[in-house]
Amino acid sequence: MNNKRRPSLVPALDKGFDILKFMVTASEPQTLTQISRSVGRSVSEIQRMVACLQQRSYLVRNSRVLSN
Repeated sequence: MNNKRRPSLVPALDKGFDILKFMVTASEPQTLTQISRSVGRSVSEIQRMVACLQQRSYLVRNSRVLSN
């Protein structure tokens, strides 16, 4: 994504937007590792955020696809 990050007032929201922006452009399902590399965050950060986005129905998680 964007390697030039400005200081954020709401870092968690930025993480969520980075993930959503990436997922919108992805042409196929992505693993947590693929998402992590693409947005420049750790897998553990991505895992927590994906769980939150899934709970709010912004992402649909397929246990066979979104895994390490």
